[in-house]
Amino acid sequence: MAGTVSSNGSGAIITKVGAFSAPAVFLVDVDGNPIVPTSAAGQTAANASLSSIDTKFPAQVSGGLPVTIKGGTPWKLISSATSNTPTQVNATLKKLSSMSAISLGSVVRFLKFWSKATIPLTTDVPFFTFPIPANTQGAGVSIPLSIPAEVSQTIWVAITASGADNVLDAVPAGEIYVNGIVL
Repeated sequence: MAGTVSSNGSGAIITKVGAFSAPAVFLVDVDGNPIVPTSAAGQTAANASLSSIDTKFPAQVSGGLPVTIKGGTPWKLISSATSNTPTQVNATLKKLSSMSAISLGSVVRFLKFWSKATIPLTTDVPFFTFPIPANTQGAGVSIPLSIPAEVSQTIWVAITASGADNVLDAVPAGEIYVNGIVL
């Protein structure tokens, strides 16, 4: 079935296939073939599917990363010679929404979080300590927090070789990859 493409006068592109018109958003199957509704019921179902898509994602792009994801801000940390030194996640956002950590090493490592106004020391106790499974082919942990962990001060994070609260020992560079969302 052939279609036509036109503008509605306000800059939006409209596609028309047979008697059905829709914004120029093309649905495709896994092989990249267009999916075209062939009935009014099919068009209604397609419209419902399209209206459920969050068009705000990503809202803005900076440096190749989305600046906001469903109202949150992404952060990342890759192990380096200094990743055992606590790193500030975000100075103003105080809700930890989700995080994932992937290990390419052969030894279990630890991801620690603190809530402090200043950089944490070995005398400070982290509010979270998560073990990161070891596997040279990549293994990890993904932690979605359905109720974000809200803290009163700045969120700090470190990757360490020990799970003990008072130890901030180093991890080899490029071994651990951590990503998260703060609100």
